[in-house]
Amino acid sequence: MTSDALIRLPHLHDELSAGNGRTDLAAATAEPETEVAQLRAALVSNRRISMAVGIVMRDQNVDEDQAFAYLRRSSQDSNRKLRDVAEDVIRDLRSLPDTRRAERLDS
Repeated sequence: MTSDALIRLPHLHDELSAGNGRTDLAAATAEPETEVAQLRAALVSNRRISMAVGIVMRDQNVDEDQAFAYLRRSSQDSNRKLRDVAEDVIRDLRSLPDTRRAERLDS
């Protein structure tokens, strides 16, 4: 999604300009605002997934690729979005009692 949106932005400007370098602002305002909102949501989702990858890396003592594969497999097996699985990993860590959390950090 993000790469497609970034590729389309320069083309969108070309399509909206009348050949004189001016952009039709009425036509340009709706779609770029939607794409910006989608890109921002994707950025937040990406950060949360990265946080979950880090948690899995630490808890399972695996590398980044293995942790991401674990999350992806969990997502596919449960037929849920990857970002939702990542949120569960983050939430479960935060919901641990403080003593268990300290024990996990010491390991």
